[in-house]
Amino acid sequence: MEVAFKKQYSILKQAIWQIKNEEGLDFSYDSYGSNFKRILASKYITLKDCGSINTNIGCVITNENEAFNHYKGLGGNLIVRSLFDDGGFIANDGIAFF
Repeated sequence: MEVAFKKQYSILKQAIWQIKNEEGLDFSYDSYGSNFKRILASKYITLKDCGSINTNIGCVITNENEAFNHYKGLGGNLIVRSLFDDGGFIANDGIAFF
């Protein structure tokens, strides 16, 4: 899992550098805001646009109580629901971005 994570991190880092160089903007929320998902998705072959967390179209798994117990960081800690609020997409290699 760690090797897969590092591979995806490297691909993501390359995509972010490409965006930064093309757009000529500092890499910050103030520069990209909620448009970042759309811009990042353009650097991948995407299988599915997941919409936002409120209009989730089958990409985010939640428990009956809307908890996000299925998502954990590399260290094993649960990921907070608010981190999913700008939407996401699934790339052609099956990796989900939120």
